[in-house]
Amino acid sequence: LYDSISQDFEADIDGGGRFDRFRFGFGGSHEAAVAEGFGLGLRAGYLYSGFDFDESGGAACPPAQPCFALSPWKSIHTLDIVPSAAISFTEVFQLSASVPFRYDAEAGSDENGLSGGIQAALRFAPSDRLVAGLGVGVQSELEQDAHVFPVISLDWRIRKDLRLVTTGGPEQGGGAALQEPLHALEVTL
Repeated sequence: LYDSISQDFEADIDGGGRFDRFRFGFGGSHEAAVAEGFGLGLRAGYLYSGFDFDESGGAACPPAQPCFALSPWKSIHTLDIVPSAAISFTEVFQLSASVPFRYDAEAGSDENGLSGGIQAALRFAPSDRLVAGLGVGVQSELEQDAHVFPVISLDWRIRKDLRLVTTGGPEQGGGAALQEPLHALEVTL
């Protein structure tokens, strides 16, 4: 299980005005071995992004005209569901695949915000201190062009108190983090 909360205060808008953003999310995952060398998993998460726009300092919009500074969008709701499977060929090599589905849309919107895809990666674990993976993913919104992207994963325990890991996933994007758990330190790129 996980949760996250963040607040961004007063970002300026080039045309005048400013906005604040508040985000919170939660989710969880479960993996289980189904047979020798084969496992299934499921990850799900929800993210709420709320925006508060202040048009002070911006030019006034004429009545009945759209205006960027007045509230260009409302809150955004995002739901991710990612079933996955993994098969181990040996203790060192594993093939994993997932099928990420995402629904995200602005509150009150009638637009279709559904996207889906598939990703597959070959993982290499030469020791209990290093696991690396490389693969490919394809993601698309309904009736839109597909986006192909590389899948790179790393979990390297440099020392017993220092790890370099990739973060995120196909539904949220990726990054890298240097973690030092003894002092609850994490630096994320």
